[in-house]
Amino acid sequence: MQYFDMASDKSSTGYFAGVLTCALMTGRTISSPFWGWVIDKWGRKPVLLIGLFFAGALSVAFGFVQNYTMAVLIRFGIGLFAPLSVVTKTCVSEVCPESKQAGAMSYYSMIWLTSSVVGSVIGGVLVDPKSTGIAPSGPLADYPFLLPNLITAIVAFTALGGVFIWLEETLTIKKARDAAIRQTLLKSMPEMETEPLTYKDLVKDKVIVLAVSIYGINSFCSTAYFELFPLWCWAKVSNGGLDFEPLEIGYALAASNLSLVIFQRWLFRKMVARKGYLWNVLCGSLFQAPAIFIIPWISYARNVYGIWVYIIGTSMIWYFLSFQVLTAQFVMTNNLVVKTERGKLNGLCMMVGSFSRAVAPLFTGVVFAATAKSGLSFPLNYTFCFDFIAVLCIFMWFLSRYLPRSIEKTKEANLKEQMTAEMKTARNSIRKTLAKGAEQTRGSVVRTSVISETGYFHEDDDLTDDEEDTVPAPGSNISSSKL
Repeated sequence: MQYFDMASDKSSTGYFAGVLTCALMTGRTISSPFWGWVIDKWGRKPVLLIGLFFAGALSVAFGFVQNYTMAVLIRFGIGLFAPLSVVTKTCVSEVCPESKQAGAMSYYSMIWLTSSVVGSVIGGVLVDPKSTGIAPSGPLADYPFLLPNLITAIVAFTALGGVFIWLEETLTIKKARDAAIRQTLLKSMPEMETEPLTYKDLVKDKVIVLAVSIYGINSFCSTAYFELFPLWCWAKVSNGGLDFEPLEIGYALAASNLSLVIFQRWLFRKMVARKGYLWNVLCGSLFQAPAIFIIPWISYARNVYGIWVYIIGTSMIWYFLSFQVLTAQFVMTNNLVVKTERGKLNGLCMMVGSFSRAVAPLFTGVVFAATAKSGLSFPLNYTFCFDFIAVLCIFMWFLSRYLPRSIEKTKEANLKEQMTAEMKTARNSIRKTLAKGAEQTRGSVVRTSVISETGYFHEDDDLTDDEEDTVPAPGSNISSSKL
């Protein structure tokens, strides 16, 4: 922001950094429902290829920006034309069986969070290579943001080639033109007989609305902290910050996320196996509140080593809990619909989540910049944003208590259980009806025909000898008049 002459001092950069991040998320908010529909219509692989191409091309374009307005427009374009978050989350849920969902989604969340930190570190180290001596002259020296964005573009185009060659389409159930194939699909998945869900159908489902709302709150909290932490570290000590340099902030973020690589995935899988996804969301959201509340108080300390140990330790706890909640929410939201509808559902989630991520940096940047310079006492000082996030975490925990237990399993599994339960109920109903009929039959006369030497008679009939004689014996001649 200071490069664009948009901020006069460190504490003011939050205003414009928030707008820059907001532009990206605004683009995602607008385009996510459309991309969700396209994912279910065209398939996952074509949209993934489109997203990777635009991510690489627009990253190169961002490297050549010379003013703040152009930077905002390109960031908006990346959010509009690169639906990678929507399609990758959908694909991950489809390539693994239900028993492997926890591990697969933990990989997804771990890579997403770690990549965000690694990207920040790479950006901090490679930005402005002229001043650091990496590129004293040439295009890289003339355009200070070109080098880190070239690295991003190389990664994107390499991934595009890998997806094109090796990735198979994960949308395995499509509109089958062959009637026999269609009938086979319907027999194996009866729920496919219904019409495809629309966005209107999704928002009418109370459980989906609740789950998506909780996801939106969590998106706000995680994004707000991710934006708030470097702003707080960057701010002056007199304003409640730590007065860190960009490289020091990158080191702090990298060290804080080390737990994700070392043990978080293993521990998360164990916790899911023992307690389930919903329990992880409830506990994670509840403990996030005190974890973030205590972070900013270290600014009163003066011991350098103590400050580093404290911020790394508390940030590790926060990122661990955030990872726990986020990953469990990924799985649970995918469980709300069948596989063929997950594109639209993830598009809806991404729209709400992107809106939250658009508001979060703008809110954090503006409010932190205002409160850090306000000179007011707690809670209206530099700690206000941390306290606000803590309150939202408690609210998220409160809402999560109303999620049903059925969200632990896939929609297909719940449908099968429902069908099994209905069949069991029908069988029990039939058995009761038959038993009731048998009881009624026992109380009535049961007529059983028996052949005797003299003719037919019924066991329940109290016939006289004369009446018995009137019943003709087998093979006897019966005149038409008697008939």
